[in-house]
Amino acid sequence: MSSSFSDQTGYKGETVTYQPEEKYFTVTEPDTVLYRLREKNGELRGYKILPIGTILGGIESIDEFLICSYEDYEGQFCVSLNNVAEGLYYVLPENGLDLRFLLLDVEYDILFATERNITGHAMYPAIPMLERKTAYMLQQANAAFKEDGFAVKLYDTYRPKSAQFELYDIVQDSRFIANPYENNSFHQVGRAVDMSLIELKTGKELEMPTPMHTFNVSASRFNSDTWTETARKNVEYMTNIMIECGFRTISTEWWHFENGEEGDYMDPYLDYSSLPLLPADEYGDCIFPN
Repeated sequence: MSSSFSDQTGYKGETVTYQPEEKYFTVTEPDTVLYRLREKNGELRGYKILPIGTILGGIESIDEFLICSYEDYEGQFCVSLNNVAEGLYYVLPENGLDLRFLLLDVEYDILFATERNITGHAMYPAIPMLERKTAYMLQQANAAFKEDGFAVKLYDTYRPKSAQFELYDIVQDSRFIANPYENNSFHQVGRAVDMSLIELKTGKELEMPTPMHTFNVSASRFNSDTWTETARKNVEYMTNIMIECGFRTISTEWWHFENGEEGDYMDPYLDYSSLPLLPADEYGDCIFPN
């Protein structure tokens, strides 16, 4: 497993590279400005807006500012201490939960929260969330993978409808991006994941048929005769366990699994800035009530 995982959080996404000597801080006010510092002379180079719920690795405090690390950029940043709280806090959406609390050994790389996607920019925060029953189903699947020496790597979970409109306008093919002008996809209600697998021993991702979010027929399950034997077997293995845990597939994307059973839905128009934050020691009592 990657050294970027901590014993407490296991979170690896757009936001933070964990260091053993760091303390953890969580952004509690949206639109917090981080200034990028050159490693040698500390010159200010720019800024980044961080949403509520972003987890940072704090290195030291200077006056009213926190010096912290941030995975996607070189060097360090400073942020106002008025906009962060020390410790780990998790967001609590209605009918959903923050996977960073529930799944400690899953690897997170939420691509649509980075510039590494077909839009070229981040569309929403790197906060992985699912509807609660779907999250527990994924927890069950990850436990089964772990027995075989693997773990889930998540590339997308809940996806707000605003992002779905933008993606569909680019791809314009409902085989790969569900048409948001007609209805919600399972991503918009927190009941779908885009995923792969990593080997726990090495931390490396298993060979899969295509790169994640390859929106053409090469990623389609009905085109599996063009995949390598290793990729085909890896997809079959991943699919069998996910189906055993209650998920179903779609034919056009090897990476997509969804919960189509009746139940609760998350809000497709979720306002990230209004999400309640709970400290780690209270979060469990809320999602696992006595």
